[in-house]
Amino acid sequence: TYGGIEWSFTLDNYRRVFSGLYLDIFFKSLRLALSTSVICLLLAYPMAWAMATSSAAARRYWVLLLAVPFLTNLIIRV
Repeated sequence: TYGGIEWSFTLDNYRRVFSGLYLDIFFKSLRLALSTSVICLLLAYPMAWAMATSSAAARRYWVLLLAVPFLTNLIIRV
């Protein structure tokens, strides 16, 4: 029944979570998240500074450039 799966409570799965394989995957994911956050910060702060110090007319273009990627889903559906 159930393909040979035994439905009994054990602490075996909790021991496996802290084994080398799962910890390696966790730390790789953490490293990827940290590097992505740093890259986003390095790109976002200069862009925010440029938007904040530009004229009102130029600010409209900055906002348009930032909004276009969010509109692609709508454009594809239409």
